[in-house]
Amino acid sequence: MLLQLNNISKSYHNATGKVQRQILSGLNLSVEKGDAIAIVGSSGSGKTTILNLIGKLDQPDSGEIIFDGKNLDSMSKTETLQFRNQDIGFVFQQHFLLPQCSLWENVLIPVLPNKSKMTQAEKRGEELLRQLGIWDLRYQKPGELSIGECQRTALVRALINKPALLLADEPTGSLDEDNAGQLAGLLLELNKSENTSLIVVTHSMSIAKKMDKIFELKNGKLESFPT
Repeated sequence: MLLQLNNISKSYHNATGKVQRQILSGLNLSVEKGDAIAIVGSSGSGKTTILNLIGKLDQPDSGEIIFDGKNLDSMSKTETLQFRNQDIGFVFQQHFLLPQCSLWENVLIPVLPNKSKMTQAEKRGEELLRQLGIWDLRYQKPGELSIGECQRTALVRALINKPALLLADEPTGSLDEDNAGQLAGLLLELNKSENTSLIVVTHSMSIAKKMDKIFELKNGKLESFPT
């Protein structure tokens, strides 16, 4: 088992500390190596919160998150930074590329903390950029690229350190239908070719149905959704 969320609860509080809204309540999820999972649900139901908890961008009120046998709560600050950099990759609806950097420079940013791996990363970066059809654009800056090309760049950046788990939060939300379908296809292609586990939060059922498993977030819990 790569990832387990056990009895996770999360609420948000007002300025006085009083619980204002319960988002997650007794939520459970198991992710095997190589799984491709979609999470769907209404706006504000807590889909993004799940990804933030897995990525240690937020903390649950109760419950435990186990990644590769280790409880995330037991990680030190240094271990947390390494976990985010090496073990997981993030892809968001907005690409968040640095506008002053070229495509190639943006892709290699996650490798900077460990420059001893730069040569290996450059080789991997070239392979992925060629696979995604944007190698010839590597010296252009984000402002010179289409939205779809920027999202592909963000995907390569998320994969550059060979993470075991890729978290994608509405990755096709800013794309037209054709580009959205292409990006979803690329996510699944990389999921299969690299055995990278994939969790995609999406409003699009057409994207969700491309995944191996679909869960719907309702009343703070995940329920299996027929594929």
